[in-house]
Amino acid sequence: MDIEFKFRGLTGQRELRDFLKQQVKDLEDRLPITSALVVVEHQRGVAPAYWIYVRLAVPGKDIFTCGRDHTPLAAWLKVSKELDREIKRRKARLVQKRKSNLQLRRSQGRRA
Repeated sequence: MDIEFKFRGLTGQRELRDFLKQQVKDLEDRLPITSALVVVEHQRGVAPAYWIYVRLAVPGKDIFTCGRDHTPLAAWLKVSKELDREIKRRKARLVQKRKSNLQLRRSQGRRA
């Protein structure tokens, strides 16, 4: 998996980059991720000041979300909750699709 980071308006990004890299790699255990883009921006004069955008390239439609808060970690928490919700929604949809296909095959077999 390729992870691309973009930092805007921040200094001392090494610790934050390492933390976010580990968090994105942990997501890969739940979903096959081809590449990821993480943008962290600090906007002066805007409250809340930190904005994080994440785009995950996965099979099917890409997953993307963003979050804004007063600290980068709080913004990441909002983003990670949204990513978690989207991953669960996609997995539930796949399970439901498999169940409906199985029921369809069973009903076709009874007619024959």
